[in-house]
Amino acid sequence: MIIHDTERSSRIVAEATRVIELTRQIDAVIENARTLISDRHAATIELCRLSEADLGGTSPSLEPAAIDAAIAIIAKAGKNGIAAKSLSAEVTKATGIEVPSVVLESSLRPYLLAGDVSLRADLYRPGQGRINRRQGKTSPDVPTDREMALQVLRESPIPLGVAAIISAVERRFGERIPRTTLSPLLAKLRDTGGLVIHADGKWLAEKY
Repeated sequence: MIIHDTERSSRIVAEATRVIELTRQIDAVIENARTLISDRHAATIELCRLSEADLGGTSPSLEPAAIDAAIAIIAKAGKNGIAAKSLSAEVTKATGIEVPSVVLESSLRPYLLAGDVSLRADLYRPGQGRINRRQGKTSPDVPTDREMALQVLRESPIPLGVAAIISAVERRFGERIPRTTLSPLLAKLRDTGGLVIHADGKWLAEKY
């Protein structure tokens, strides 16, 4: 009976570890797919720009300065948002670059897909992507996702699951790390040392 229970416990641990690893792989694939979609749209926009330039037409892609200005204006608008037409006017006012609404939407598409910007009911608002999470920070020493995750784990007296880590980071730093970013990050930290994963899928950092 003891041998049977030991074998059963070993299998439970093995299967739990397998589920955790498969979840990590799925999260990594999802994150990679999102990155590829964003890259594809950025490449498509650049292809259109180059094709139009070769044909002597007008470029459908904005200059980097105009895109940067648009993202900053959207971030400043906050939850109230800013209408697409108003955003075009504000960008033109800030940069002196003529910005048609259609061209603006096309140029911001990679940022929409990445979650840095949202567009609903013709209103642009800040999203939950990394660019927006770094907007408005006055300190030059804003911690990285890796640093924030490690710090909350080191400060915790008990192992934490992914959801608990996300909540702890949000309470501690006012930042929210997407699950699709955190899961691959934890796996990488595990592979390079410094983290221990438990059979129930919780994480613990070495204390220094």
